[in-house]
Amino acid sequence: MIDFFSEEKKHWWHIAKRALVKQFIKGRGLDILVAGLGGGIICDELRSKGHKVTGIEISELSCKHVSDNFKINVISGNLENPLPFKNGSFDIVILADVLEHLDNDELLLREASVCLKRGGAVIVTAPAYPHMWSSWDVRVNHKRRYSLAVIKDKLTGAGLCVKKASYFNTLLYPCVYVYRIALRLSGRKFFERSDFLVCSGRFAGGIAALYYMIERRLLRVFDLPFGLSVFVIGGKDV
Repeated sequence: MIDFFSEEKKHWWHIAKRALVKQFIKGRGLDILVAGLGGGIICDELRSKGHKVTGIEISELSCKHVSDNFKINVISGNLENPLPFKNGSFDIVILADVLEHLDNDELLLREASVCLKRGGAVIVTAPAYPHMWSSWDVRVNHKRRYSLAVIKDKLTGAGLCVKKASYFNTLLYPCVYVYRIALRLSGRKFFERSDFLVCSGRFAGGIAALYYMIERRLLRVFDLPFGLSVFVIGGKDV
């Protein structure tokens, strides 16, 4: 797990995802819930911007790491259960690569909607496309991958209006698609091999940083038609 904490801090994939989420958080001093902490880097980054951040996570090791290192309010809790917060507690709820791990993803979306203040938003990232399912999804305990249409339906079913819905990781998608097809044709399964190792290293990280800076700017003005991940914002207007 310590290796994961280090990877989340330094790897371009995680850095790019955090930057994308933060790009769509506007305002100061917001009450923000991060559901599913991982290494908790985004909690520290948001706290440093003056936001009040609360985290909830089932992993005791993750809770301890985030609480000890970032000094934010951390609650140990199972996201398959109702959230232990009052109605209208948060301006933002972040579900970054969380829903795909749950048996009941719709329950968490409904709970997130209930926890939002009027005018608040749920920000979701998740892996895209069922046809991209691989041994790596099995390895990291994914239950599913999402099309954009499916995730939008789930947000509206939870009582949220869709404010933004796009794919991202667009450039990476064809590369990973070809890679996974090659693995299937070879008949080999690398259950222990992280997808993050496919394009790793300092040079790859520099290229990725430049690309994702461009992609984030594009996402400010329009939605991307395909990609390795989905990015959706659901709003609570009433």
